[in-house]
Amino acid sequence: MSDEDAFRGYVKLDWLYFGRYNRLHAPADYDVDEFNWRAENVTLACGRHTATAWIPGVFSRMETPRCAQCCDALGLPRGVGSPKNDDECRVLLGLPVKEES
Repeated sequence: MSDEDAFRGYVKLDWLYFGRYNRLHAPADYDVDEFNWRAENVTLACGRHTATAWIPGVFSRMETPRCAQCCDALGLPRGVGSPKNDDECRVLLGLPVKEES
């Protein structure tokens, strides 16, 4: 698997930061800077456009709200944290959900 393929897989589940870092956004289209693992020339699912965006650190991926417009555009519930950290999103993305004991 290429670095670009790996990045695209992570982005689908982690989403991206740009600008003031106050929301996680889902990219609709972008180019990948393989060396820095960031997205460039990014169109987001909410319709915004930015020159550069990147996957945030682990705590930010768990605590930052998702962009409501990106969630609506993709049919995911509005909420906090990367889609992979939200059980309701995991079900919609076809990912396993940890069973409660």
